[in-house]
Formats: sequence, C-alpha cells, structure tokens
Amino acid sequence: MAIGLQDMLKKIGIESKIFFESTGYLQRISSVFRRTRYPISFHYRLRRKLKHLTIDWQITKELRQFDIIVVSECTPNAFWKGYMDIEKLREKTGKPIALYEVYYLGNSETHTKGLKENGDYGIERYDWHFSVSDTTEVKSSPLNAIKWSVIGLNLDVFKIEVKRRSGFMTCFDFPQFGYEKIRSEQMEVVADLGINKVILEGEYEMEEIREVYSMSSVLFVQFPEAFGLPIAECLASGCKIYVPNIYWAMSWRLQDENGNWFLPEECFTIYKDAQDLKSKLSYFYSSYDVDNTPKLIRDAFLKYYPDFYIGDAKSLEVGLSNLVG
Repeated sequence: MAIGLQDMLKKIGIESKIFFESTGYLQRISSVFRRTRYPISFHYRLRRKLKHLTIDWQITKELRQFDIIVVSECTPNAFWKGYMDIEKLREKTGKPIALYEVYYLGNSETHTKGLKENGDYGIERYDWHFSVSDTTEVKSSPLNAIKWSVIGLNLDVFKIEVKRRSGFMTCFDFPQFGYEKIRSEQMEVVADLGINKVILEGEYEMEEIREVYSMSSVLFVQFPEAFGLPIAECLASGCKIYVPNIYWAMSWRLQDENGNWFLPEECFTIYKDAQDLKSKLSYFYSSYDVDNTPKLIRDAFLKYYPDFYIGDAKSLEVGLSNLVG
C-alpha cells in the first residue's frame, strides 16, 4: 500500500519517502518506562533503545523535513496503546500524522467498540484518515465523517497482468483459526471434482504470491475480510473469488438502485453450502476458457472497482490540502 501511495503522490507532483522499518522506530522512540502492548522486559527495551539511538535520531531529523507523515498500518494495530507511539512521533516532529488503511475505523462498529473497551485509541488519534474503501461493516461518506478521504488502492504501479493459464487451478488462501470446517468443505468439493489446487501456507515473497495468483482460476477466501488485498490482486490477474457469504468481501459490496447489497457475478461467486459450491464450481470449470475467462474477470474488476486498481489521486490531493490547510 505504501508503494502504491508513493506512486499516487508522484502523479500529483508531491515528493515522498518510504521508511520501511518505521514500526520498530515507532516502538523504540517511546519512553522505556512506558507500558507496552506485549510483555517486553525493561532491560531489553533499554538495550534496544541505546543500540538504535543514533539511527533513530537521524530518522527523527529526516522526518522533520516533511510536511506530513502518513502511517500505513492495519487496524486495530494502528490504534493500540503501547504498540506504536504516534503521540511521541507527533511531539518529536511537530508534523500532522495521517493513517492510510484499507478501511475507515468509523465504518467498523466491531473494532471501534473493541478498542474502546480495551482503553485504546479511536479515530481522534490521527489528524487525517485515508482509506481504500468507503464500505466495511457499513457504508458512509467522508462528507459526514471526521477528517477522512477515500483514495482507493494503487496496484497499477506493480503492473499486474493477466497471464495465460496452463489449465484450471484453485487457490486456497492462508488458513484461519476457527474456519477450518469451511476450508475442509472447500477442499472436499475440489477433490470430488478432480480439480488441481495450490494451498498457501508458510511464508512467501510477494512476487511468489502474485505468481500463484496469476496461475490460479479461483481463489477461495478463508475468512471474512475487512477488505482483502489478495482479492484485489487476484481479480487484477484474472482470478475469480469464491465466498460463502457476501460479508466475506465486506468492502467489495456494491449497492443497486434500490439500496440492496450485491457482489458482481463476473468477479465473485457466492455459494450457500457444499452442494451449491460443487454445482457452481463444476459449471465454472466446464465453461472455463484459459484465453478469455481471465481477461473478462480483469475487465469486470476494472469496470466495477477502478479505484481499487489505479487509486483516486484527486481525492488524495484534496485530503492532503485539507490536512495542511
């Protein structure tokens, strides 16, 4: 996300730099007496702070040269007390601090409630919020929210292309605790139909993951996604998404003229149970064209979700202007 954001900034004539190791820095600048999110001994924190003292001083000095600092971190991590010291960062640099996340916290009652109950920070922690989508658990407009801009996602910088598949292959996203039964049902259906599969486990380089997506015909989502970066990258490469519930692709839900939620059939297949999955997957398998089907999926992705591929640089520019204005 940070790389895509940097490219969007370049397009509107704004210089930027990515600090890839920023999480460690934001933890080390805290006082060694400050309570941490995870149990870390005082002596370890002190040694770590002294070891990086010169490096962190240089980072702070460099950050002061910028007009705005944008933190790209997932929720709820971005709001935890004792994790990243955003308050110390603001104190040391004197700069406004924005958050770039896939969704806006104000659209997620579940996370908002959980953070409040745990005594963590809320929306007010950041001077501005940039999000990929305007929809999570609910859909709302930045016009009715606090310091928020919807700027989409820039995947164009990575030049994700549709590659010709050697055949039909299903891809199982990383397993998630508590969703083993659904994963097992999906695998059983694929086995019954005699379809090839690849199972994501362990660790991969980003390019390795993208290569798997580019060779896959179907991605099985393994749990409810607040947004789902794998969904975006798969659709961009021409891989269709299978989900057992419309809410498993929360931020991808669209509304028709009557206000009803839907997911475009060209991009998503929603199934009710194992039998329904078997029927729908079997039909897709039998009608799949290795030359044309992936291209049609990507075209539909760009049609329904253009800002999830090229971003919205104009909205970014307006948000930045409001932040410094």
